[in-house]
Amino acid sequence: GSLVNYGAIAQTWEHPHEIHPDTGEGGDNDPIDALQLNSAPCRIGEVMAVRVLGIFALVDNIETDWKVLVVRVTDPATAHMKYIADVPADKKTDLIEWFRKYKTAEGKGLNRFGLDEKVMGKQYAMRVCEETHSHWLKLRYGGTKPIPIAHEQA
Repeated sequence: GSLVNYGAIAQTWEHPHEIHPDTGEGGDNDPIDALQLNSAPCRIGEVMAVRVLGIFALVDNIETDWKVLVVRVTDPATAHMKYIADVPADKKTDLIEWFRKYKTAEGKGLNRFGLDEKVMGKQYAMRVCEETHSHWLKLRYGGTKPIPIAHEQA
């Protein structure tokens, strides 16, 4: 099984040419990833209200790939989770280690992390969500040109 339900936060964009001061890298040219901690699986394409708990910064190659930890607001099993401190330490460690190693199965090296591998709290996470929403607004409504996506050769 999976450690989390994996999704994205709509209307966000990790701008590849905006170097984030806390990672030293630009974004990975897609929306922010949401790691939903609830145990019940999600349906593909499902949209739901979530509570943001925290965030960490995966640096995949030379791109910042934010991972926002969230819980479904309607799930009584996670109603007590309001802050990153409410997430068990071993769960946060397991997520970091999984994302460190997940591309090694493809023959790639270990991933690295920004922020000294810390999982930051809600306030920091919301600031990143707001920044990436601002990037999306500029992309969608003008001021930023789309960045072509480079596809790897198989």
